[in-house]
Amino acid sequence: MTKKDWLARLHVNLRLRCTYRWYAPNCDEVIVLTHVGTRMAEYRIEQTNRENAPRKHLRLDFPRAPHVRAIPGGFELLKEDGSLMSRYLWIEEEGVNAA
Repeated sequence: MTKKDWLARLHVNLRLRCTYRWYAPNCDEVIVLTHVGTRMAEYRIEQTNRENAPRKHLRLDFPRAPHVRAIPGGFELLKEDGSLMSRYLWIEEEGVNAA
């Protein structure tokens, strides 16, 4: 999946499950995109298992290609050194995969 293909799948109100963040490796969150740009997206956390997780609009900066890696059912964002920054999975809605 190219970065262009990946960006084309992102849209406002898209729900994603975050299963890993480098600073909170055991997170399990559902986020909802509220704004999508070419270099960043804003989102709100809909559900989380983290205590004291912020509920306001947050920003997700997209790394430069090739730091987006397609995985089965979603994608991973990588740091500049190639290590894992965060992992997101597409959530199926109304029986139709968001893919």
